[in-house]
Amino acid sequence: KAKVYNKGIDASNAGEATAKITPNYGTTPPMLAGEEMKDPYANTILEKKTDDPTGDVYSKFAISETEKKIDPYVRVPYPLVYLTNDEQDLVSPIANDLKTYVQQMEAKFITGVEPLANFDKFVSTIKGMNIDQYVKVYQDAYNRWNNAK
Repeated sequence: KAKVYNKGIDASNAGEATAKITPNYGTTPPMLAGEEMKDPYANTILEKKTDDPTGDVYSKFAISETEKKIDPYVRVPYPLVYLTNDEQDLVSPIANDLKTYVQQMEAKFITGVEPLANFDKFVSTIKGMNIDQYVKVYQDAYNRWNNAK
């Protein structure tokens, strides 16, 4: 028999039900965001609201805190880049094999099934799985992105 933890909550209003059992429901923490997210009062990136001249106090606060405390110190480590069809065809099989192998070996190293003394062998195996080609494709995509700025 399943336990019911939220007795008395009207499930017909999902937002209200969630708000009663989830802390800070509906608030967004400060985070990195693209330029289009810097103005919470815009209906679109180019168009401003005219019906609310005061704006939203919490959004102004969150943006201010983010600009002061996060933006100066945090950078996106690798941007969203797009691969050509040929590049995607090249990296897809490499990525699948690498992901599977790395996840398996990570678990083996952590659990002690594979001794850390075999880490160099692990690196050699990854190199044999065309990781250099994989990195080159993503480096080329990054260079295209960086040159397009």
